[in-house]
Amino acid sequence: MDRVSAGPLAFRDVWKGFRRGQRVDTLRDLIPRAAARLVGRRVSAPGADAFWALREIDFEVRPGEVLGVIGPNGAGKSTLLKLATGIMHPDRGQVDAPGRVGALIELAAGFHGELTGRENVYFQGAVMGLSRATVTERFDEIVDFAGVGAFIDTPVKRYSSGMSARLGFSIAVHMDPDALLIDEVLAVGDREFQERAAVRLREIVERDIPVVVVSHRLDRIVEMADTGILLHEGRIHARGTIGEVVSAYVDGAHVTGGEEAREGDVELTGLTGVPHAEVRPGSTQTVEVHGRIREGASLDRINVGILIRSLPDEVAIFATHNAVLGVDLPGHGPFRIAFDLDVALGPGTYRMQAFVWDPVSRRETARAHAPVFRVADDGGFYSRVHLNPRARSLPIERG
Repeated sequence: MDRVSAGPLAFRDVWKGFRRGQRVDTLRDLIPRAAARLVGRRVSAPGADAFWALREIDFEVRPGEVLGVIGPNGAGKSTLLKLATGIMHPDRGQVDAPGRVGALIELAAGFHGELTGRENVYFQGAVMGLSRATVTERFDEIVDFAGVGAFIDTPVKRYSSGMSARLGFSIAVHMDPDALLIDEVLAVGDREFQERAAVRLREIVERDIPVVVVSHRLDRIVEMADTGILLHEGRIHARGTIGEVVSAYVDGAHVTGGEEAREGDVELTGLTGVPHAEVRPGSTQTVEVHGRIREGASLDRINVGILIRSLPDEVAIFATHNAVLGVDLPGHGPFRIAFDLDVALGPGTYRMQAFVWDPVSRRETARAHAPVFRVADDGGFYSRVHLNPRARSLPIERG
């Protein structure tokens, strides 16, 4: 795998295959595979007992950009990260990484359980090519950030998973990497550590290095990433802004091809006006649902509405439709329904979906895509909803 001294992290038509039941964790396993690489022998195609974990993977993460990688379990996310770090090598294609790669791809990845936290810090620094003097210079900051000072001379096999993850993350981000790869670390630790980790990552991105974040926490990945890719069965099924990619994922684009309107009396053609950037709680937004009612459809069985769900738990927060708001549909043919909304939501990540409701059968008959948006944290409250709070001091009656 060729590496460049500076620039983007890039995958160029990368394929990676495995045999089912294959183990590559002993010297006996590694020697023949290393010899095969030296003579240029590649896996041409998986046989009956093999499969492609990644196929035709092609993307580039430029310095200062954060790429979010999402997808179901088994999609190939961990394999992608291991290729980026050089732990594995592609069977086809090329991975270019800009020098020293900081990575936390598993809890306690690279730690030796019998060594203390202190010894593992120096070991990881050596692996990343740093001198002992440089690690010593940064040692106190690493330990303080991880919050494991009381246990730094304890073997890491006695650490909790959260302690191991915090120390591993702290090492990765304090070693001045040329690229940073993070897998699920922001789902570990208490809220305070997660917030400090997010702040540290933003500082790293401002230093103009490429960052790749893998997570099932869709709210966190929307907050952190600029662009995204959706992996499914080893292929890239969607790419674009992180909001677009998360929308494709929650709509099931990787399974069904998406949820653009199903056949029926109504065709939903779009949902516009949904904010893609952060909005402030209490602000007013106008969104429009576009569609067409087919000739012969019974208008009294068609209600057009919007539904808002929170991420990552997918809890329905709010729903309404034209009938309950006293708005009539224009008749057969195209329509546009505008909804004016006060964003009475707490800080977080949400998705909005257009739907058609049949009040007779009491079921959805059509659904449009679900764009994702964020509500900013204004520091004024902590809840799922915003009730426009006001307070005043009352006089004390003395008697």
